[in-house]
Amino acid sequence: MKKESFILSFIAITIGIIVSGIIFYFYQSTKIIPENIIKPITINPITPVASITEIVPLHIDLPKDEDVVDTKSITISGKTIPTATIIISKESEDIILNPTRLGTFSTLLTINDGVNEITITSVSPSGEETTIKRTITFSTESF
Repeated sequence: MKKESFILSFIAITIGIIVSGIIFYFYQSTKIIPENIIKPITINPITPVASITEIVPLHIDLPKDEDVVDTKSITISGKTIPTATIIISKESEDIILNPTRLGTFSTLLTINDGVNEITITSVSPSGEETTIKRTITFSTESF
């Protein structure tokens, strides 16, 4: 007797849950929301952080810092953003370059005897800049 009551109770609860689910589904699908309750959603555009303070990448391939060379003419090459302007400075002159469409640049620079401080600066169109300094020594002595 207990077994049959338990089975009938289980079946009744299962049928009740299924019927309640069906009724709730039809209620939700036919529900009408009045127009005065619906509020429009406005999306404010967010300014990307990169446009506020642009970081100008600058990578110098040649020359390496603290290089000792035995020629007066050295190659300066590297990579930055394609829209930047490159300024290469030493004591007596400045060279201004525009990188290629890929952002690469290369030029020859004549250095003085002894220690030479070279400053390479990449300036973006918005005015942000990144600077890397290199110390190059000209010497004809062999080590």
